[in-house]
Amino acid sequence: MRRALLFALAAGISLAAASTASATPAGLLAAQSTPGSESISLKYGVGYAVVWKKGAVLGRVRRGTITVIDLPDGGEPSGFVRGCEHRSGRLAEKLVCRGSDLSFYVHGGTWKVRIEGRGINISGVVRGTLGLDRADGGTGRYSIGGASYRRWPAALRFFRVGE
Repeated sequence: MRRALLFALAAGISLAAASTASATPAGLLAAQSTPGSESISLKYGVGYAVVWKKGAVLGRVRRGTITVIDLPDGGEPSGFVRGCEHRSGRLAEKLVCRGSDLSFYVHGGTWKVRIEGRGINISGVVRGTLGLDRADGGTGRYSIGGASYRRWPAALRFFRVGE
């Protein structure tokens, strides 16, 4: 049921984006695009990822923790985090969700999304910062701005996105 709902949401966003944006990798979330933003894509990540500031991100985590923090001076974020086995807080302040087969969508306002775990897959259109840290023996690929996919760094590294 959750997979069907997430697929339907992604299809709806894609259709809306296709009618308002060019057919680019960023087109998936172009309806929520922030001026000056750039696309990001994370695949099969194992470790730690953090994205913050403005834009929209949609993702899944096979097993782990998702934390969404409302940053000051930019309005409250909107969206959802689903699949939580343990949940505390709320999206408009600080939400922590732990479990398996997690999904999320965050847009609007200014926010920080931190993900720790296995099977991290994210697509987004962001203006801000992306941080990645691959776990020992972990995998993962990332792309910024439609560039070729690269392996997640073995030590924490930050990338400016769309700024």
